Amino acid sequence: MRICSLLPSATEIVFALGMGEALVGVSHECDSPAEATKLLKVTRSKIPPGLTSAEIDLAVSSALETQNSLYDLDIELLERLEPDRILTQRLCDVCAVSFDLVQKTARVEELPAVKAGRVFAVDGSSYFSRPGPRMVESLEILAHLVHLELFAPPPLEDAFARLHLRPSTSPVGAMGA
Repeated sequence: MRICSLLPSATEIVFALGMGEALVGVSHECDSPAEATKLLKVTRSKIPPGLTSAEIDLAVSSALETQNSLYDLDIELLERLEPDRILTQRLCDVCAVSFDLVQKTARVEELPAVKAGRVFAVDGSSYFSRPGPRMVESLEILAHLVHLELFAPPPLEDAFARLHLRPSTSPVGAMGA
């Protein structure tokens, strides 16, 4: 199994499930556990480091208005990694690479994960971005997504969705495209 996680909390849970060796790529923000920092990064922020709060606010507003994303996705690296599962989120384009960016990226339809229908968006706000009792449900969600054949889907309406990506000729926000 080859997993690419674009959501730091999902990366941590994949490691907690004992599946860290299946991770082939992660986002630039995946920094825990320490092993995640050694994995290839398939994203990068368009906001340069070292800005003041006011400059960050201006840069974020400008990027969202003109580019629709704060992140670049390295599609060439993603293609080389050939993940059969891609974990992303559908809620917040400021927090992580959105599934819209994944979907708009050129050639994404050739990835094994897309061909197999194994690209999933999770409700990051409800299950992955808040510490507390729902972390158990987060674990159940990812256990199912990583091992569809072993774990039944948890009875949580709208907790995750299988994305049906369609080809696009517009590599908006793609690195290396």
